[in-house]
Amino acid sequence: MQVLRDGAYRLFKRRLMAGDLKPGQFVTQKELAEMIGVSMNPAREAIQRLQFEGLLQVYPKRGIQIAVADPKSINDAYDFRLLLETQAMRRFAERAPVELIDKIAKTTNAFIRSFPSPPPGGDILLDAAEEDWNFHEEIIDFLDNQLISEQFRMNSARLRLCERNNLQSRERLAVALEEHLELLDACAKHQATAAIKLLSRHIEKSRAIALGTRSS
Repeated sequence: MQVLRDGAYRLFKRRLMAGDLKPGQFVTQKELAEMIGVSMNPAREAIQRLQFEGLLQVYPKRGIQIAVADPKSINDAYDFRLLLETQAMRRFAERAPVELIDKIAKTTNAFIRSFPSPPPGGDILLDAAEEDWNFHEEIIDFLDNQLISEQFRMNSARLRLCERNNLQSRERLAVALEEHLELLDACAKHQATAAIKLLSRHIEKSRAIALGTRSS
């Protein structure tokens, strides 16, 4: 039963990140359950988890509303992200073993090579977007602080939701993954200051895209 509940949660979240549900849209619990093909009980528990993460809001007698992010909340979330990630990047650049850096670099290169021409469809792009965030989670997790890791994931989920309208930008995803390789190169050389500078630039590009002031 736990596997079923976790599976429903992951499916819901993937559909949200894919943009299948629009910000501000109202849906019913039944519609969400039918969307991913699960019964009401696992659907209900998945909805509760997603509400806790701030990705949707349940209104009695009205339905379930997909979260809407305004410019202030987007900026606040990015400020929080910068605060956590710059500290994590310093630790990672100073102490991460070369084996871990090489492992992340190989995964990143594999995703870059997976992009065909012309630009691919939704599933490949969604996987690449998830890989983009997985990279940042690896850096955060290097702090070995469960509270920070949990808060980072909750914050990043909200940011991913507001960025999803840019999911079809193959160019930005490809550039973002290339920027990850630059970051890893600085970390391999233990150049913490350079890595933090690259990271800050990388995150500010994402902020501008989320705010609609930059396309790629």
